[in-house]
Amino acid sequence: MKIKKNFNPFFQMILLLSMTLLIGVITAIGLFYYMFPTPEPEGMSLADWPQTFTDSFSSWTSYGDGELSIEQIGLDRLNEYGLWIQFADKSGQEIFSHNKPAGYPLKYSADQLLGLGTSDYENGYTVFVNSLEGSQEACSYIIGFPYDIGKYMLHYNGGRVSRLSPAARVIILAAIGFLIIVVLVYGFWLSRKLSGITKGIKAISLCTYQPLRENRMFSEIYGAL
Repeated sequence: MKIKKNFNPFFQMILLLSMTLLIGVITAIGLFYYMFPTPEPEGMSLADWPQTFTDSFSSWTSYGDGELSIEQIGLDRLNEYGLWIQFADKSGQEIFSHNKPAGYPLKYSADQLLGLGTSDYENGYTVFVNSLEGSQEACSYIIGFPYDIGKYMLHYNGGRVSRLSPAARVIILAAIGFLIIVVLVYGFWLSRKLSGITKGIKAISLCTYQPLRENRMFSEIYGAL
């Protein structure tokens, strides 16, 4: 004779809630890695990697007295990652380029350089612009990345957000904690109700059932019993 195990509805609800949260977390992680990473020779990086690389390239470069100096490691990184670079002096005139594809001008106006900082994916590249810091003369440079990268920015009131952030974290954590408590309490209450119905059905089979009054959710079931 096989003995069937009865699973407590309370634990079934907890299991269902846990599985739902797990699926939600896995889905969120999957969407994150689908939308934000970009490929690069060493694997996958977040989509802000091109901007970070552009900003850090100045550490391999110096410019003064009309002479531009680039460390070999910088050029090696460009070759390794399949990137191109173009330097322009304060008048916008090109002074050096490396791997630059055809179609890009030899001179830029200030408006053009500013526009490149927010430009979209064009001609197979997304370009990022930065300037050399600590050099004797002003110099800007453009790096092209063979990835379609969005450059959308979110503007907000930084002072208010910084003041709101600690309170927002407390509110969010409190809301999550309250939701978990409500689910647990409701699951425990529902488990007791279903357990009473199960006992009533067993009592009917043993001819020992005592009628119980129920005026709430399960009143029709108790009336049928």
